[in-house]
Order: sequence, then structure tokens, then C-alpha cells
Amino acid sequence: MLKFVNRAFQQCGYALLTMMAQNCGCQVDEFILIFGNTHIYKNHYQQLELQLSRDSRPLPQMILKPEVKDISTLLLMIFIW
Repeated sequence: MLKFVNRAFQQCGYALLTMMAQNCGCQVDEFILIFGNTHIYKNHYQQLELQLSRDSRPLPQMILKPEVKDISTLLLMIFIW
């Protein structure tokens, strides 16, 4: 699967891992993403060129309230509107 397409899904998974680590009292440091065997299919050139032509935005930050210890409460606070 292409990295430029599925990166958002990976970041959601890392966000969940961050919440679980905080819930367990572990220290979370920084998010490091390493690409391996990255390739682009010919039929994705147009989408990739569009993505690369866009202006960069500030990197997202995830800040969780450290006093929240119940992960089910944490998930409700974030995902239910």
C-alpha cells in the first residue's frame, strides 16, 4: 500500500498506542516514521503530484490530559462528538 495514501491510518494507530502508553504510565517521546520498500504505481502519479504540489502545514501535535487514567473515558472524550 502506498505510504502517501495510508499514512493517516498509521498515525491513528500510533495515536492509540500513545494513549495506551500514557494509560500505563509509560513515557512517550517522539514519533519516528521509517519508510522501507516504498514504491509508486504508475496509476498513482497524478495523485502523488497533487499531494507534492500542496503547501506544507505545521506538523500535528497530540496532547493528552495526563490526569485521565481510564482509557475508555479517554476514547470517549476524543472520538464521540
